[in-house]
Amino acid sequence: MKACRRKYIEWGAAGIGALALFLFFFRILPYHLFHREQTQLFLLATEPLAGYLRHPAALARLSGDFLTQFFYYEGGGPAIMAVVLLLWGVVVFRLLVPYMGRWAWIPTVLAVAWEAGRQCGLSYPLSGTIALTGIGGVLLLCRSCMRRSWKSGLPVSILAVLSGYWLFGCGDWSSRWYNMPDLGREYLLALDSEMYFGRSEKVRQLLAEGEYRSPFTAYYY
Repeated sequence: MKACRRKYIEWGAAGIGALALFLFFFRILPYHLFHREQTQLFLLATEPLAGYLRHPAALARLSGDFLTQFFYYEGGGPAIMAVVLLLWGVVVFRLLVPYMGRWAWIPTVLAVAWEAGRQCGLSYPLSGTIALTGIGGVLLLCRSCMRRSWKSGLPVSILAVLSGYWLFGCGDWSSRWYNMPDLGREYLLALDSEMYFGRSEKVRQLLAEGEYRSPFTAYYY
């Protein structure tokens, strides 16, 4: 009964966290996600898809680029971001809970917040978070195999690590290792995006309510 109650608490906390992440990207940084979709191109064709297989992190890069195209839809980007970051948090929690018990939620929250911060940038790809989640999943698989049997678990773990490197790589570290929400940049991206859609009334409203002054806003005036 106690274990069942703890499961409900864990999944309830995960649901609240996912909702908070969705609202964060939906209400505060939606145009960041839209801009990222506009500056990336995913082609469902043989040659581009084959190109993913020539480099490590094939699955992470493929799935990240595929999902990024749905950032175009209102609410699509925040929903995808919430699910991906939730999966990252679940993996981190599962990795740490055998050693830290109920206190594993503290580093889990910090890990999700850190990764959400990195996703606030314009250059950090969605595949970066997917890669870290995949690596964590591989580590969970290795730990499970080693606990069952050392002799059979070792070769399976070696194979899992090698396959995991090809599928997920070792994370994306070419971008900044940390980031913070930039509301001034979000304001300029909002102006640019609404102008792109031809919503002149929305642009006028943003200009009237804007708290961030920049020479770039003169163009929209």
